[in-house]
Amino acid sequence: MGITLGLAFLPRLVYPPLTNEQLQGVGDALLRLQFKGARSALEIEFCWQMITIIGMFLGTGAVGFWMWSKKRDLA
Repeated sequence: MGITLGLAFLPRLVYPPLTNEQLQGVGDALLRLQFKGARSALEIEFCWQMITIIGMFLGTGAVGFWMWSKKRDLA
């Protein structure tokens, strides 16, 4: 549950969406859309990085548990 909430909210905290006030100085509408799209791409990339790290931790834990159980069976 906590991991799911982290994946939902942490990227927005790290890379908050650009507001209209932040983009007021940009005159070109296409450029504003590109900036917003780039920020969204950063959010998505951060989310995938978190999923990868969590997967590595879970995989390492599973292999460690498997090795521990094999060692315990031999004793």
